[in-house]
Amino acid sequence: MPFSNRFRSCLFFAIIFFMLTSLSVASSKLSVSPVNPRLLKNSPLQFTALLNGEVADGPVKWSSSNPAVATIDGGGKATLLSIGVTTITATLGRQQGSTVLTVTTATNPVFSAQPSNTDVSAVIDVGGGIRVQLLDNLGGPLPGQNIAVSIGTNPPGTGTLSGTLTQATDATGTATFPDLKIDWLGKGYTLVASANPISGPVSGTSAAFNELRVGDPCLGPDMPACSSACADTDNDGLNDAWEIAGGVDLNGDGKITDSFHDVLLPGADPNKPDIYLKYDFMVAPTHSHQPPARAFDQMKSMFAAHGITLHVLAPAAGIPEHQVTTLDPNATSACAGTDFITMQQLRAENFGNLRPAYHYMVFAHVSTTPHDGTRVAACPNDALCDAKPAATATGGSEILGDDSIVSFGAFVDSNTQIGIELWASTMMHELGHNFGLVHGSLADPASSPEKCLVKKPNYISVMNFTYQVASIIPAAAPGGITLIACTTDADCGPPTVTSGRCSTPNTCFCTDDLGPVPLNPAGNNVCYRPDYAEDNLLNLNETTLNENVGVGGPSTLDDIVWYWNAGGTLPGPSNGSPIDWNNDGFISDLTGCIIPVPPGIGFPPPYCPDVDDNGTNSDQMDTTADWTQSSGKFIHLNFQFQCTAGFQNDAPGASPAPSGATLTPSAAVHEISFDWARQHHILHPPRLVSISVSPGCSSDPKPVAAGQLGSVRVALLGAPNFDVTQVDTSSLALHGAKAISVAIGDVNADGWPDLVATFATSDIKLHPRASVARVTGWLKNGLAFIGEDKIRVVPSLALDDASCRK
Repeated sequence: MPFSNRFRSCLFFAIIFFMLTSLSVASSKLSVSPVNPRLLKNSPLQFTALLNGEVADGPVKWSSSNPAVATIDGGGKATLLSIGVTTITATLGRQQGSTVLTVTTATNPVFSAQPSNTDVSAVIDVGGGIRVQLLDNLGGPLPGQNIAVSIGTNPPGTGTLSGTLTQATDATGTATFPDLKIDWLGKGYTLVASANPISGPVSGTSAAFNELRVGDPCLGPDMPACSSACADTDNDGLNDAWEIAGGVDLNGDGKITDSFHDVLLPGADPNKPDIYLKYDFMVAPTHSHQPPARAFDQMKSMFAAHGITLHVLAPAAGIPEHQVTTLDPNATSACAGTDFITMQQLRAENFGNLRPAYHYMVFAHVSTTPHDGTRVAACPNDALCDAKPAATATGGSEILGDDSIVSFGAFVDSNTQIGIELWASTMMHELGHNFGLVHGSLADPASSPEKCLVKKPNYISVMNFTYQVASIIPAAAPGGITLIACTTDADCGPPTVTSGRCSTPNTCFCTDDLGPVPLNPAGNNVCYRPDYAEDNLLNLNETTLNENVGVGGPSTLDDIVWYWNAGGTLPGPSNGSPIDWNNDGFISDLTGCIIPVPPGIGFPPPYCPDVDDNGTNSDQMDTTADWTQSSGKFIHLNFQFQCTAGFQNDAPGASPAPSGATLTPSAAVHEISFDWARQHHILHPPRLVSISVSPGCSSDPKPVAAGQLGSVRVALLGAPNFDVTQVDTSSLALHGAKAISVAIGDVNADGWPDLVATFATSDIKLHPRASVARVTGWLKNGLAFIGEDKIRVVPSLALDDASCRK
């Protein structure tokens, strides 16, 4: 073949090959997958380059037009950084492919079907349930996302949400919650819907709604007996709805179920007063302040004797001891020391939800101030008496409140045995303050000093300091001074009384079932209740003591009365018997007597004793009976602590006093100290001793020339349980006379030393018709004693039988 033909032939094939190759390249296409994705920020995303629908073979280069929205690495893995739009491009040789990436973020979920007001514990259902929708920022639905619902605003702080609390969104981005419930009433609840998509957590809050009380509104805690809308038949501060249901419906579901949702009141009776008391006691490594169960048994017996049931809720174990426990929520270390705790703190830690119905008593080491007394000056004054608290106070309490403290730290530190009576009387004393009682008779003016440090003899109550510590010990017989030995609870328990004394016979009666006592419409007929250590049977207003009336109680009862005279405590006759208030040895009507006795003027009356030791002639001897009832209601005991304005101070964050709270606010009051009781010889009941007055005839009452020149000897007879060498001789007194000499000897030859004290008869103040002489004093340990002997007052021993002067 000629060369030119071969050249033309080769050229032709080359052109054909080029044309075929160019046609192949022009027909291929590079694309990016996925196409135009729309994903949440932070979502994982892998791009792939496709050549004619197949994964491209060869080095592909990747790029993002807006790196702030998303970046992409060399392998096609994108990182979604923020909401926006960017173009992702793949390059293969001279070919390119691209797609648009939209980055979104989830917005806060929205309640598309809001909760509405619902009864407590009922399903919150607005027609198919609560619905929540989750969308992205462009308004698109986010399916397959889990949404959890919880309580947002929880008005009482104790409501619990139940039901299926987590649901997944459907294709429209909606999650439905068909069975949600809340178990506590409250106004202004909200629900919070929370989701955690990959773009970050989001949440939304529902509209506010209320959980509504079910059933009787009187069953709730905001409706105590002080509310006029809720009946309280027995006037015990617990409305009838509470007592019939057996509890306070705290959560508002109309039922009394458990101690978390409700305050349980076991044994409540709407027709009989009930008092509920929760107590705690402190413990230390070396000792415990746990009160004996018998003390509570005696308290229960006391209340039962007056038709009241005391319910006591005991703790399972003790609580850690702090040196000082105080009622003052603003206490500082300057007053209370470095180791103190407030009752508000103890309530928060130990009292639970008992606040609407229970009193709280804590048995602590020391109340208010350290036992060394060094910080007393830095403490606030007593709210009632404007005086500093005692360093070894036996306790502290709110007046018309529900908090009280019993503090026997001084006794515990000294390993002193604490008698059941001291426990019971002090517990009753502090609880009495909660009921509105003070240290003096409520008949006293508000400014009366007796309200602070009471020595008023005819206020026979453990609220009176005279009787709180030493108690009132029953005598063996009415009118006597021989005490009953309390070896069992029955010995010193309340006597059984099946009938009472009335000023007009047969117009009233007392029953042994201790039900309400009917009274004459005129109010002048009195029935009496049996009594115990802190009993007060006084039903007479004695503005100027009538010694013939005594304390106004029936002679059938066997209470001995301890009363103040000449700086000491003296025992007097039992209730219903006359009392020698002025210690002149004679019973007289003191109406119109003069207070005090003018200097230099002797007896006989009409001169009155300064029975409350205030040195003035303003002694007011009117008094009140703690347990007095009228028309079935206690006159002086107010059990409605829930209705006091001070109730709001019981615990941090406590709600204001309920509607109808018009009573005086609670005020903390400080108490008698053991030191004071010891110094005033009332730490223990006085001891009864035997005495013998001489000279005198053994067969006749001994003659005493009271107010005349001369002397009289009194022998204090020693015994196995009475060591006369322990007598504080400076304390000896015989009707106003002090001992001018003392001697020790066995005057009755019984082998036991006796103490013979000589008194100047000119200093003795005895009524001319007195028949008993009384010697008083105390031992070196502060224990008071008393002895009596029969005597007769004579104008002169010279006129008496000579045989009686030997």
